Formats: sequence, structure tokens, C-alpha cells
Amino acid sequence: MLKITILLYNYKSNHSLWFGTAEIKGSPPPPFPLSWRLFFILIFNRLITILRFCSTKLDF
Repeated sequence: MLKITILLYNYKSNHSLWFGTAEIKGSPPPPFPLSWRLFFILIFNRLITILRFCSTKLDF
């Protein structure tokens, strides 16, 4: 359970840094185009919801 929460925290912080540095600081954009980034974010969100559901049901 602790590992899942750490992964969720790391995902959220990386997610905010990923977009914040590209838009606010004016750094060069990441190598992936925007459509690919959105696609990966949707997949990660789905995986995180599945992991949260499993962690609440199984209660490691």
C-alpha cells in the first residue's frame, strides 16, 4: 500500500512538472507530441484508478 501511494505521489509531481516547465518557463517541449502525451496520461489515469480500486478491495 505504501509503494502505491509513493508511486501516486511521484506520478502527480512528475505530471505537474511535465506540463509546468513546458508552458510556464518556456523550455523546449518534450519529445512526444501533445496527442501522445494526452494518450499516455489517459492510460496512466486508468491504471491508477485500477490500482486504487484493487488496493481498497484487497487491503494489503
